Amino acid sequence: MNKNRTALFQDLIAATRMGLDMKHAAGVVSDDDARIAGTLLSALAAGRYHFIAETWHNNHDEHADLVTYPAELLLRAYTAEGTAIKPLEPITILSQSGLQSNFDQALILAGLDQALAQGLNPVSINTSARNVSNASFWYDVCDMLCDDFTPGEIHGQLTLEVTEDDLADSPCRDILLAMKRQFGCTFAIDDFYHDYVESNGHHGIGSRDWLRLDNLRDIVDYVKIDGVTVEAALDQRNPFNLGDLVDRIKHIVPNVKIVLERVKNADQAHAFNTVSDAVQGLYLTHDRDAFRRELFIAARNFPPRPENL
Repeated sequence: MNKNRTALFQDLIAATRMGLDMKHAAGVVSDDDARIAGTLLSALAAGRYHFIAETWHNNHDEHADLVTYPAELLLRAYTAEGTAIKPLEPITILSQSGLQSNFDQALILAGLDQALAQGLNPVSINTSARNVSNASFWYDVCDMLCDDFTPGEIHGQLTLEVTEDDLADSPCRDILLAMKRQFGCTFAIDDFYHDYVESNGHHGIGSRDWLRLDNLRDIVDYVKIDGVTVEAALDQRNPFNLGDLVDRIKHIVPNVKIVLERVKNADQAHAFNTVSDAVQGLYLTHDRDAFRRELFIAARNFPPRPENL
């Protein structure tokens, strides 16, 4: 990071740590939670972190080179002894403690900086859903983007993912739409249909995500279908119908792009290409050209040969 970005990052992490210590002292945050979240904040303050990029792949081989989807930046942090820190628990603690605003801003800053340094653009970065209705957070992010990055560095290069942690009943429509115009930002609903359930043959009938999607209908650009739901669609005994789910999504937001999470290989990506625009998965290659070659082979070997042959 340059000097200004480094100073701002440290200030944001320090402010988060101060808030954590105050809530711990007041008894709002338990000893264990303070220790867990504090370990992550200490690693970030000491620079013991980086981001890995999990690419969203276009899963239509005939035009896979015409559309470039983002790569999601995933935080990896380490203790002083070099032990990896699993980020989900400490980030959840910070979010539930109301300390996510400075923390999220710090991650956006650090993620964008690394992406620029390594040529990873475009990228997507997760933010807490509670920030969607927090106007001051988005104004702070806008100020940061204006002050610390040039228009050429960020325009059209940043997707902000909204997690499933909270329901955004009153999103800050004006500021989010202004960010789309000014910075070319796009927005993704992450882990959509995460509360998928099967009850009396009705899949996810009570999902809160439909209201969340409707609230963001003119803001959201991508809907990322949760990995559990994608895996349910692969259940040969009782497969979940992704087509019906996508049809309902498109009825609410006709032009949204559908991204499937937790896809394991090119065969699965090809099998889902009629209901999705892109796929993301930990075990997929990060190289777009390599994935396109794998998808080309899968398309000509569909359905795939049994693995034991």
